[in-house]
Formats: sequence, structure tokens, C-alpha cells
Amino acid sequence: MILFVHHLLCSLKLSKISSKKDYYETSLDRPLKEGRCTLAVDEAGRLIDEWSRTCGEEHIKVLITQWEGFAALVLINPISKIPHSISRRLSFMSSIDRLVLRIGMATSDKIVVSDDSHFWDPACPGKRGDPNACIAKLCYERLSITVLLLETLLNDLERTNY
Repeated sequence: MILFVHHLLCSLKLSKISSKKDYYETSLDRPLKEGRCTLAVDEAGRLIDEWSRTCGEEHIKVLITQWEGFAALVLINPISKIPHSISRRLSFMSSIDRLVLRIGMATSDKIVVSDDSHFWDPACPGKRGDPNACIAKLCYERLSITVLLLETLLNDLERTNY
């Protein structure tokens, strides 16, 4: 399974740092180590640059090195643009959110993992996780992208042998 998990890193908590200075633990480490999923990032590095700005360059360098050691990162050439008829409906999204979708569109499994309400229903944050929320439904029906919460993905990975 190739998936895209942007907001895992945006919400990285320093309390998750292990006792080793050059190692961080995330909730995805076990499935990544076991090869049950991989993370997609763009070849140009814009996503990793965003993670560095959001979470701190030093933290991200450690995580990227760690995940490369698991053979868990897949470089993707994102789809060049979201179709105009859909893009208009996503005008509230940032360029990074749009990049996330373009990366998701280019993966074989077409799964985007995000807890951000922009991927569900920006007008109603309570709809996070609802596959019928307007944006998640649009992504599924028009872009063939399944949007999942990180918790849902982790539960699915526990229940099945993805």
C-alpha cells in the first residue's frame, strides 16, 4: 500500500521522541518497518520542504533518514494539475493541500491520510472521518482518492494484512 500522510508530520509531538536523540517514534513506524505500507512524497521535495517548515528541519531529517532505512518512502511524480472542474470546488485549499491531492492521484492505491478538515468538510470540522463529507466524497467520486483519518488507517492495518 502506498499512501500519503501529510498531517502526521504536521502534528508531530515532541513527547513522542524516544530516549535516543536521533530517533523519533510515530504511530506509523511499525507498519512502515513491516512493509505493510509506504509513504509517497513528491520527487521535487516540496512536501518534505513543507514538513521541514512546519515541524522543524532537524526533526524531519531524522524521520526521513529513519523511514528511508525502512525502505518506506516512495518518490512520486505528482499529476500536473487537478482537473479544472474539480479544482474550482477546492479553491479554499492551500497549494500544499493541492499537492497532497496531486500526489495521491499519482499513487497506485490513491489513498490520502489526513485529519485536516480541508480534506473532509471545511465548513464542518465535526465531519472529519465521514466518507460522505463533501470534500472526501468529491475526492472519491471525481479523483478516485480515498481519504482516511490516521486512526482509521492504523485500525485498518491492525485488522487486515494490507
